[in-house]
Amino acid sequence: MNPVRFLVVLSGLLAASTAIRAQSFTYTSENSKTTITGFSAEPTGAVTVPSTLGGYTVAEIGRAAFKDRAGITSIAFASGASVTKIGAGAFQGCTALQTISLPTGTTVLPQGLLQGCAALTSVTIPSTVTSIGPMAFSGCKAITTLTLPASLTTIGDSALAGCGSLATLAVPGGVNAIPAEMCDDCGSLVSITFAGNVTAVGNNAFHNCRALITCNPPATVATIGAGAFSGCSALTSISFGNALATIGDGAFRGCGSLASISVSSGNSVFSSQDGVLFDTAKTTLILCPPAKGGTYPVPPSVTSLGTGAFAHCAGLTTVTLPAGLTTLAEDAFYYATGLTTPPLTTHVTGIGSWACAGLKSLTNLTLSSAVTSLGDDAFHSASSLKWVIFEGDAPSTLGNEPFDAANDEFTVFYYPSSVGFTSPLWYGYPAVELGASPALVAWLTGYGLPPDTGILTDSNHDGVSLLMAYALGLDPTRNLSTSLPQPVLANGALSLTFQGDSDGIIYGAETSADLSTWTSAGVTVSEPDAQGKRTVSIPVSAGARFLRLAVRPSP
Repeated sequence: MNPVRFLVVLSGLLAASTAIRAQSFTYTSENSKTTITGFSAEPTGAVTVPSTLGGYTVAEIGRAAFKDRAGITSIAFASGASVTKIGAGAFQGCTALQTISLPTGTTVLPQGLLQGCAALTSVTIPSTVTSIGPMAFSGCKAITTLTLPASLTTIGDSALAGCGSLATLAVPGGVNAIPAEMCDDCGSLVSITFAGNVTAVGNNAFHNCRALITCNPPATVATIGAGAFSGCSALTSISFGNALATIGDGAFRGCGSLASISVSSGNSVFSSQDGVLFDTAKTTLILCPPAKGGTYPVPPSVTSLGTGAFAHCAGLTTVTLPAGLTTLAEDAFYYATGLTTPPLTTHVTGIGSWACAGLKSLTNLTLSSAVTSLGDDAFHSASSLKWVIFEGDAPSTLGNEPFDAANDEFTVFYYPSSVGFTSPLWYGYPAVELGASPALVAWLTGYGLPPDTGILTDSNHDGVSLLMAYALGLDPTRNLSTSLPQPVLANGALSLTFQGDSDGIIYGAETSADLSTWTSAGVTVSEPDAQGKRTVSIPVSAGARFLRLAVRPSP
């Protein structure tokens, strides 16, 4: 049906128009109903929507009708108003709007309804509303409370995104799905409750809700979307019921205070133990909450890690892996900055991309001969890492830049028997072939000495070489001048007892009568006893007798 046309006298002239201006509103009328489309003059202050215009009932607020009217401070609907439909973005960008009472009878709050109304502090939503559209309240930075009616069944994506002052939210029982980015960047949201049977929490639904401390989704939740709780830096615990079947990537990324994830024992997909998330068989450790600290032994049943399983667990100082776990998954220990040593057992064969990136406390690293795969940027930004020792051949699968952004002194060390290395550079990294045995190198690095330290040197100038300290099982960082074994003269023999079981060392002794000529003739060297002690001795008759210990590396 064609719109009703009115004749309106303006300044003594006769005109015909489908748009009728009265009280500064512009509107159209059709089927005895009026739709407000805008204003003929810029409105300011309080605006009241009348119940009738041009003799017809006001039934609709048109699309973007009040959009960007920066002078409006409040909007009300006159007594008896029968508005049942409001167009998309109707009040969008009314930056000075502080209060609005939406009309009873409205069932849908459309997309962008009040988007960007940054000064809005009070909204009354009628009990007839069943649907809130995408971004309906997005960017309403000043609103602190919002009561959603029990009639509500559907909420659109980003409906409350950027409501930075919103402190609490109660989701009515009729809502079955939390949409993507519903409360994205609601930085003051402390509490959210669910009255009904929500089954899904969408991607980034509560992203950057930095004040949210606890959240207990209903037991009916089956799906947690990617990034759903990411950036919830105050969240300390979260629990799920038996229905949970899917958790999206990065669901808890950036939850630095999260110490516990719990799942009901009847869940058929997931399980939890000590606040850590596993699959139901506990063969895959899916996620360790970032706030878990201290020492954590991975259960012996675990054979794989989820992507980012220990990412950003800055409080962990030690993680031990079971023998059945042979691969560190991608991002497994990404920026777990409290670890001074990555949990690399001799069973680990593969280290995934970025698996140990950002371990800033890591100063040195030994990769066993079992490691055959090293992923892209595996140790990227391990900024204190000065060297890595490969005990076996070069990995057959080598990603790009595995040690980039390490310490400026970073060096790759390898043994003469290792295959696949080159010197002085290996894939752009300084590389050195080691001359000492693996056991001696392990001893040097265990005391914080570089693996290529000369073993005949006296690093602390106490008169005892590193080789002798290693052979006798002594601490080279201490002054050893008074710690050397002392000779004993008894029962006609001069003897010397010492710790003598260091790997790769040949032990011997020599005797002299004048400190000039030395010989091993007549000197006996015992095999090590149960404690690793050896004794060298020589018979003593008349005259002076001297005895000295001689050690050298095995060929």
